Amino acid sequence: MLLYTYHDRSVLKLIGARELIGIPIWKGNRTIEVAHAEEIYNAIRGNVKCLDSSVFRIVKYMEMNASGMLQEQKYIIDGQHRAYCIKKYFDETVCEPDFKVTVMEKAVDDETEAIEYFNQLNNVKPQHFEHDPAILANAYIKGLSTKFKHKLIRPGATKRPYLSADKLRDALKLCGDLMKPGEENVARFVAAVVAWNTSELKSLEIRTMLPGEKEVGIMNNCLEKKFALSFDSRLVWVRRCL
Repeated sequence: MLLYTYHDRSVLKLIGARELIGIPIWKGNRTIEVAHAEEIYNAIRGNVKCLDSSVFRIVKYMEMNASGMLQEQKYIIDGQHRAYCIKKYFDETVCEPDFKVTVMEKAVDDETEAIEYFNQLNNVKPQHFEHDPAILANAYIKGLSTKFKHKLIRPGATKRPYLSADKLRDALKLCGDLMKPGEENVARFVAAVVAWNTSELKSLEIRTMLPGEKEVGIMNNCLEKKFALSFDSRLVWVRRCL
């Protein structure tokens, strides 16, 4: 049920709690603290309706699914610990009736907008990044997305030469020991990636002229976009550039 539409394209809605917990958590969210969520769950003593004391925040944007089709996808971007409690409640009390919760749903264009919205909600200033690998990864993704424009880095599944922000985030989180907070460190990483991309494009240009190459079409797509970061699905450049 739509309750109100705001000037920034966000809407206030009433939805079922079961519908809410069916929405995945945004991948750029903080690493969930299960112990903290369990404390909340134990404190409410089954009164899960009180978890709707503040609205749940949801972002939605178009992303490519596994079949290569664009579809609207929604993610919980704020309220993941409360959503955890509601899910646990329904898992443990199968026959309990559904109830309504309020959500603020905002349409964003891409991952960069989602990151900026997350920062606004959490009062994370651009020059300050926490040591949580998920939060650090957001800063590095935003830095790359700003440098490589024309939406070359996209959420969800992608086809080369476009790079999946989800795969990039996973690769960055695996290198959490190498990521450091601060704009200067993000800028250093972006500069290293730009240099790697330039070198890789030169390599691909040579390879397109060699006999027997099986991915000449993909190589030419990368050369056309001047973007080679997704050519090797292993994203080996991430660790090398950190």
